[in-house]
Amino acid sequence: MSMLPDGIMPFIKNGQVFDFSWKTGISYIVDYHRLNNKIILSDDLMNLRFNEVKYRTKITSIDELRDSFESLISAAVQILKKSSKNLMSDILEIKGYRGLFSSVDIHDFRYLKRNLLAEQLVFDVLFDKYLSETKEMTRSNYSKDMSKLLCNNVYSYCDTINKELERGMEVYYNMMKYSELRSELELLGVIPDKYAEYYNPRMKDNLKKKKPEYVWDYLYYNHSHKILKRQYRRQLTRNSRNYSYEEIINDLKEYNGFVKKLLPSENESVNKYFNMSMRYYALESYKRIDFMFYLADFMLKTGMDEINREHFLIKRFTPCVLVPVVENNEIQFYTKYKYYRAPLMIEKELQKEIRKDSFVDFRYYADQLSMYQYVRAKAYELFRYHGEFISLDYSEIKKFIFQYYNMRTYHESNEVWKVIEGKRWKDLNDEIRRNLKKIFNNFISINDLLFWKSSKREYTVPK
Repeated sequence: MSMLPDGIMPFIKNGQVFDFSWKTGISYIVDYHRLNNKIILSDDLMNLRFNEVKYRTKITSIDELRDSFESLISAAVQILKKSSKNLMSDILEIKGYRGLFSSVDIHDFRYLKRNLLAEQLVFDVLFDKYLSETKEMTRSNYSKDMSKLLCNNVYSYCDTINKELERGMEVYYNMMKYSELRSELELLGVIPDKYAEYYNPRMKDNLKKKKPEYVWDYLYYNHSHKILKRQYRRQLTRNSRNYSYEEIINDLKEYNGFVKKLLPSENESVNKYFNMSMRYYALESYKRIDFMFYLADFMLKTGMDEINREHFLIKRFTPCVLVPVVENNEIQFYTKYKYYRAPLMIEKELQKEIRKDSFVDFRYYADQLSMYQYVRAKAYELFRYHGEFISLDYSEIKKFIFQYYNMRTYHESNEVWKVIEGKRWKDLNDEIRRNLKKIFNNFISINDLLFWKSSKREYTVPK
């Protein structure tokens, strides 16, 4: 038994706590990754009981998962509207998931495309499945696998990749150990010293020599491909004019060639299709290359001359979230800032809507994206507490990704790849050059906003 902390508002369904929120509206989203207990509120509404292990509803198909999210989206909307207006004193009895709601001061949820949200949330759960299932491997084995993907001469390239990963681990280790980023990591709930040791390049001292494939992927991206390496080092710039347009095209062609090998074909086996799609999504949601070119072209065609770091399409979604955990027979609530990956198809859909709008009010679209982000995060966290996806039907999974979250289509629909493929700068006519210069300059400006220089990343290794 535990006292209900002051300021925390529980939401009840069928006698059990369905969700929590701050009464003051500081945090509307609850991250349940550390809570595995069933929470029951006492009759006096003052105490919480949590002795039993939480039973999560088993979801075994994509259709079931989508239906579950249609319900959870309605529940999330109802909770967000009640929380944001702070209409409840102590308890909200959720009598059902569905309902019609009046608009509130900060959000109007009526205009959400719920099918688009449900598709995003299904994909979120599939990405979690990918993260949990990804094979663990040593640095050496990862280097061999990546060299097989990229070239025929496996052994010579394998050694190169291995050394690049080692250098990358050293950079990560020193940055986590000796830079001012430590305080920002703590806000995200990360223990910097443990994070640093995970990337210790001295493998004999590294407590976990095997790491998931996606961890090695991140290291590889930051220290191998020219355009990604420049981005990571904060050197993707034309300020000194030492990065010619010819070089930019060559670096982008190299990147595009790599992505083509990374992305699955339509006739790929179902398991491989799933894995390859998710590897590209991890790359794009981290590095945002295709997104930046979509936005660069969007700026050009809508007459936007400049954009800033606070622009709604640029700003990353890192809300403050509640983290409930049972410790010493008491339920404690911590807060941290959590990053939610970009909803690629929702962003793309909003850009399409803006292009069709004759009298664009960007505040309206900023509110739209904010609503999508909050409802998506809320429904996602509710599912993590109440549900579990356990399907092994990769044929069904492939069908869903191919139809609704096709990563190859997302990448190849970007016009820039068609324009530069097989071309050199000097082969292009004057009109194409003028347009590419504008797009490249927009691309670099957007990159500066997403990956800005900061003295906090600098470090000095003690002697």
